[in-house]
Amino acid sequence: MPRKRSGEEIGERLRQLLIQQEDLRGQLAALTERMSDEVAELEHHGGSGGHEAPERRIGMDKVLDLLGHLAIAPTESDACEVIVSAARYLLPGTRGALCLAGDDGAMAVAAVWDAEDQWNRPYRRREGGSPPQRLAGRVSAGPTGQGWVYPARGFGLLVGELRVWPENDQAATEAVSGRCELLARSAGLVLAGMTLQRRLRDEAVRDPMTGLLNRAYFAEALPRELARAVAGGDETGLIMLDIDRFSLFNERHGPDAGDRMLSAVGATLMENAPDSGVCCRYSGERFAVLLPGHDRGAARTTAQTLCQALSALTVTDGEGRDARVSLSAGVATAPGCADNPADLIAAAEDGIFNARQRGGDTVREPGGA
Repeated sequence: MPRKRSGEEIGERLRQLLIQQEDLRGQLAALTERMSDEVAELEHHGGSGGHEAPERRIGMDKVLDLLGHLAIAPTESDACEVIVSAARYLLPGTRGALCLAGDDGAMAVAAVWDAEDQWNRPYRRREGGSPPQRLAGRVSAGPTGQGWVYPARGFGLLVGELRVWPENDQAATEAVSGRCELLARSAGLVLAGMTLQRRLRDEAVRDPMTGLLNRAYFAEALPRELARAVAGGDETGLIMLDIDRFSLFNERHGPDAGDRMLSAVGATLMENAPDSGVCCRYSGERFAVLLPGHDRGAARTTAQTLCQALSALTVTDGEGRDARVSLSAGVATAPGCADNPADLIAAAEDGIFNARQRGGDTVREPGGA
């Protein structure tokens, strides 16, 4: 089980990340200088007679502009868009794909390009979203000549790879290959920096046992969402869930089984909650699911769906016995039940109390509904 980091450790990691970001700027500057030297060399030794080779049609201003946009890209998706735009400009006569490594190390296509078009996966989506059929077919068909693969690395992390397929002999040159390497290195530095930032944020706002967002994040998100809902004349739902008789569960099956059950509850909540839902571990065996845009009926239906999925959970204890739990859920909505965070939480917890009064394993609202 991952260990929760202290505030001092997170602060030290943040300091290290800032140092790494400065290193990133320096390395990108060095790569830009090297690209400049290469372009100048190409201009000096390029073709003659008014017929410029593809390599000579590379403007340094455009290179600097692309690398500048890459260095300040706000999201991974924006960075991928810049990278494939740069590939189309810097690597004429090629087609290819940018692949990103997942948590399991497996590579997934994040962007593709050819001479006519490009596509990158939408923001915050590891799966889903498809390139245009013609472009997808072109890339999946495989290389017409020699295929090149360049790892994208930064700060000791392998974050992806650039796959490039020259369309003809004119594109399969050492100069183009060199620019592929430079582009892959630039992409690796920027994407690795984003990966480190994301990991740091996750360490600060995620519960290490369940993978859910933690109470500190919930405390910030709830008032923000309520303010947004008020401004837009919308409703907000809140589900609080508590594992029934969890102390007794730990006594019977052992704390290791209890930890596995908490982890399984977290995974089930993330899998079954709506895409807009914010799932948090509120305290020991208590969880919270914030539901933007959900009225009373929608919030209650969601709570029933979650409890049904959770009731099917099974973990095996140290003696090989299957262990199950049930949960009591309380549902409240704003502005119907409350108009501020503290009262909304209290209303949802009143729903848990009402569920417990009925033996648990049910969904209730404040006031006994």
